[in-house]
Amino acid sequence: MRVMINTTNYDCSQVKSKMNTTYSHRQQLVREMKSIKDIVELYSALSITNLCDSFGGDIVKTSTSVCAKLVKYVNHPRKEDVTEEEHLFFILEHLVMKRFKHSEKLLLNYVDLPVYNILVPLIVKQGSLSIKRIRSILLTLIEQHNVLHTAVRFNPRINQIEQYIQAATDEIYSFQYSRGISTSEELDGLLTKESIGKFFDFEKGKVLRCHIVQRQDDNNNADGLLYENDIITLSFHHIEFDNSSLMPFIKAFKQIDLANKQQSILSVPQYIDFAL
Repeated sequence: MRVMINTTNYDCSQVKSKMNTTYSHRQQLVREMKSIKDIVELYSALSITNLCDSFGGDIVKTSTSVCAKLVKYVNHPRKEDVTEEEHLFFILEHLVMKRFKHSEKLLLNYVDLPVYNILVPLIVKQGSLSIKRIRSILLTLIEQHNVLHTAVRFNPRINQIEQYIQAATDEIYSFQYSRGISTSEELDGLLTKESIGKFFDFEKGKVLRCHIVQRQDDNNNADGLLYENDIITLSFHHIEFDNSSLMPFIKAFKQIDLANKQQSILSVPQYIDFAL
């Protein structure tokens, strides 16, 4: 369920009648997070001057200026006690600030959930593909692009964030192999988990995950090959990947030929170039 409010002026009762303000629904809003552009389009014309004196002015400008108040509410042990007049603002502040801060500590339910992962599912359309070859391709891509194997740590001694390039090995990315995922419900559950699961360790440079899914549970298929309709899901930590990186990455993944087309690492554009 998505929240839709026309960008016009409502009195307090009208606004609240168009929005479910229960705690469970606030959790749902977090999981169905809109982009900041969508939020601005939905709420930029919603004047709240007449709704609550302490929240006067434009909803977006106001929401971005009350981070301290939001954090206070999020950390409050009895979040359901937020006054009825502030329920609406509690939600909207969170929607905007969550996009600005990308902070797990600002989740309305205050549990250890990730913001999101960037998921790239690939399907084998014909022929076969070796799992060993897939892993070799991934290692080549990781080696070519430093950002895919760079650890980021906070050094309290000098009060600075430091970066360390890690060795490109099989341990630098998360890997899982599954089979017998045959129904659409099972596949949907798997993809949902890949989108919100905590698989990464930024301090160790682990920001990439590969989950290979063999649709049929065939115990006799021990050849290490994927066939038609089998799936390769690649997941990235959201801080490392954006939509503009998607097609260049897929193109690079397809074009790597470890047997015949080895390229010098220095001759290949760095991964950061994909996002520029």
